[in-house]
Amino acid sequence: MRLIALLSTAATLALTLGATASSPTQTPPGKGEGCHGGAAVPAAASAKAEETPGLLAHLGSSGYAAEGVSDAARPYFEQGVRLFHTFDAPDAIRSFKAAQALQPACAMCFWGEAWARGPTINYPIDAKGEGQARTAALKAQSLQAGLSDKARRLIAAQVARYPATPRKGEAASDDQTYADVMEMMSRRFPDDDAVVVETASALLIASGKAWGEGAYTAESPSGRARANLERVLARSPDFTPAIHYYIHLMEWSHAPDKAAPYAERMAKLAPDAGHLIHMPSHLWFRLGRYDDGARANIAAARADDVTARVLKVDGGAAKVSLHGHNLSFGLASAMMSGDGAQARLLARRVLSEYPDDVRGVLVKGYQAFAREAPLADTLALPEPKGVMNRAAWRYARGIAQAWAGNAAAAQAESEALEALKLDAKAEKEEREGKALMQAELDGRIALMQGRVKAAIPLLRRAADLRDRVDTSLDPPFWAWSPRRGLGVALLQSGDARGSVRELEAVVKRYPGDPLTLFALAEARRKAGDAAGADKALAEAKSGWKGSADGLNLGRA
Repeated sequence: MRLIALLSTAATLALTLGATASSPTQTPPGKGEGCHGGAAVPAAASAKAEETPGLLAHLGSSGYAAEGVSDAARPYFEQGVRLFHTFDAPDAIRSFKAAQALQPACAMCFWGEAWARGPTINYPIDAKGEGQARTAALKAQSLQAGLSDKARRLIAAQVARYPATPRKGEAASDDQTYADVMEMMSRRFPDDDAVVVETASALLIASGKAWGEGAYTAESPSGRARANLERVLARSPDFTPAIHYYIHLMEWSHAPDKAAPYAERMAKLAPDAGHLIHMPSHLWFRLGRYDDGARANIAAARADDVTARVLKVDGGAAKVSLHGHNLSFGLASAMMSGDGAQARLLARRVLSEYPDDVRGVLVKGYQAFAREAPLADTLALPEPKGVMNRAAWRYARGIAQAWAGNAAAAQAESEALEALKLDAKAEKEEREGKALMQAELDGRIALMQGRVKAAIPLLRRAADLRDRVDTSLDPPFWAWSPRRGLGVALLQSGDARGSVRELEAVVKRYPGDPLTLFALAEARRKAGDAAGADKALAEAKSGWKGSADGLNLGRA
């Protein structure tokens, strides 16, 4: 029934919009399965909605013609387009509303609001958002007299996207129909970069998890999205929306390096867009360029400071869309490369801006203090709220004490961590996350005390839990793999071949991880592979940005 209804809707739209052929259809899976975990971003929740935002100068490309937009409203319309291309929906909506205030009869300004209220590969849309988006789309349609055929089609696409009565039990927006309509538009306007990129976006949203699985055919929605993006990049290599989506698509593919040449110049193309400056770090993490990833996110965080000030965001940079994600990626990258200075800089921001965060960013902030800050600084951190945050705090204090050689103090932190009780309704991920902290801390303590046989099963449990809890590289919830600690324990137990096996598994997932490569060099040498050991050691030294004495087995 769903397929028949969808085909009927698509056929009707084809006639309405003057398309020459209908597109393949697909039942849409759940939304919010793309990058950043699919967390919803409530429109304008972080902004002083009553204030007109300022104007940022360098947010990358726009692409959509400001058709019928007055000279006074145009800067806000253009900014709205650019902001939504950076996934900053709340501030994009504020900009479109500022344009509407200056030109109440601006059809494209209402089109922009409807578009910016829609879902992305990052976050879904709820029923309230669907109602607001439909209202804006219908308002645009009521004002479209005198607009070009292309502008009218763009407006019609938004009206089709938000059905008056969503089907019971299904998503608020009709993503598959929208993707079908945009494919029709891209065939009619193949030279319009913005239309073709939006078609790619619509295909990825409609395909749900499928686009992130890495292997897909040319005929699949993901394959068609890739073809669209590559067609735009071939003729417009500096078109930042195309680069943004291409990075997201290729980071999960078997050839992430194909997007690297475009990612290399993103920061220069959009120096005011924190999320676009950050985007190359998705590739750098996959490709083992951890120092580049850390630096990209340091710059992104600084751009977020400017965004918060110019756009008058209530709450500062912490409330800028995806700012926490930038910090999280930067922390993971800095800790992988051993750059203590950058890790401490980002960790201080995290703990001050997100003191009660319940996501991975605060966990990584505590990890950075444990790994990179003086012990006294880590012990001076105040106890946070929430059981999981307190667990991460105890874990970090215990790790710091273990690395300092303070066995009794580390054991006391382990016991305090174990005593923390999760709520009976805690989700499986929380229970496994706390168990992961406990297992790694206890394994590290045992390893520090020379109880290698006791450490091995603890660190194996931590590694297995981590791989089960933390399957993402977007960024990983856990900043490093406990499996490299397991590799060290096996090496110290005399099982060099077992150590090589575990450490090579880490390097396969995290190429260029310097500490793992350093441990792998030791393991290969003990296993009789001198050439392989020399190669791993050279790679470890090349990627390590910390002090020379920090590259050691005790910290792996």
